[in-house]
Amino acid sequence: MKRITVLSGIVALIIFLVLSSWYFDLKLEHFNETSKDNMEVVFFSFEAEGESILISQGNDDILIDTGTKDQSRKILDYLKLKEINEIDYLILTHPLEGNIGGALDVLEQVKVKTVIQPYCGTESESLLLINKYITDKKINCIIPTKNRKFILGNLNLVVYPPLKKSYTDVRNYSLATLVSYKKINMLFSANANKKRNQELLSVHWPKIDLYKIPNYGKENKLSRELIYELKPNIAVSTSDSVDNGIKEALFKSKSKVNFINGEYLIFSSDGENIQCTNRNGEFNGK
Repeated sequence: MKRITVLSGIVALIIFLVLSSWYFDLKLEHFNETSKDNMEVVFFSFEAEGESILISQGNDDILIDTGTKDQSRKILDYLKLKEINEIDYLILTHPLEGNIGGALDVLEQVKVKTVIQPYCGTESESLLLINKYITDKKINCIIPTKNRKFILGNLNLVVYPPLKKSYTDVRNYSLATLVSYKKINMLFSANANKKRNQELLSVHWPKIDLYKIPNYGKENKLSRELIYELKPNIAVSTSDSVDNGIKEALFKSKSKVNFINGEYLIFSSDGENIQCTNRNGEFNGK
């Protein structure tokens, strides 16, 4: 009788181990960060102020801003590494050198199908050269005056232009871009300052899974209110710190915050979940 009890216990243990192995295999397969179907989001890190974000899914690629001219080399090297020789949408959010300075180099060395940029009353020298190149090469260029929706494969984009034609602060021309992949929503609002944040607060936003913190983490009067409105699951700062007011808002919103401390900050999403695949400089608001 004792032998039968021991044998039954061994059988039960084997069944438990097999089922546990099967269960944990399913858990591991729930998110496969190396899947070719995944969306990849790359935040480029630069020593000086400058921003560029590459969003890729399958053979579809979006580049938001290009950093300065000196910084464009890093972007081009990464595109070459990933064998990306065509950009579907190049979004130039607003005419500051840290956002459009490298655009001409990108346009000259990579095929760009469409450029999206805001209307801006005054054009910098860099923007004049960029627009001349776009015109000369007959590249499709969109200057949205109202919210525009775009579908790119499995990616859905909504571009929100500034509501006014003239601002004192050039950062308020910032295009905001909502990128959705299946159930994942990401918001990139460039360097939106107070007046632009006020405009963005009037939008009925969906659940935001990833939010790029504007202005390199510098606070303005409405930046906290926008964070409270969005309550992003993940927030990314393209600098190595954020102002205390923003840090407090992110903490109260229970957002996980990533700072870019290395060469790149990379996120991967299967459309259900999104996670950082080269985590550095993270603090958890939760």
